[in-house]
Amino acid sequence: MIVKKPWYRKKKPKCPICKADHKIFGPKDIITVGFGEALLIQDGKIRWQESDLINPNSWDDYLNGERAEQIAAQFPDAIWEIHLIGPLSEKYYRREGPHHWVLFKTGPGFA
Repeated sequence: MIVKKPWYRKKKPKCPICKADHKIFGPKDIITVGFGEALLIQDGKIRWQESDLINPNSWDDYLNGERAEQIAAQFPDAIWEIHLIGPLSEKYYRREGPHHWVLFKTGPGFA
């Protein structure tokens, strides 16, 4: 017997924090784009940027979601964002609560 698959795609996995349908920046995700700019922003001011790293020796030199959360937890009332601006892709995440960095904007990047 042949079973037809539904024409629609499966639902995206829901956010483990709030159960909504959106993408998040996880604790193990690394704030990097390689060619471009990766930033941690607090209230519109740059707190960390990938371009400040000179000859990083390992992935430990980069900021990840967990370390960004530790920094943001010190100032919980601030507006925190992660900007990943690379060739042909831009992603912007905003901290909506503890351990909850939500994708709020995407863009075309640069070319």
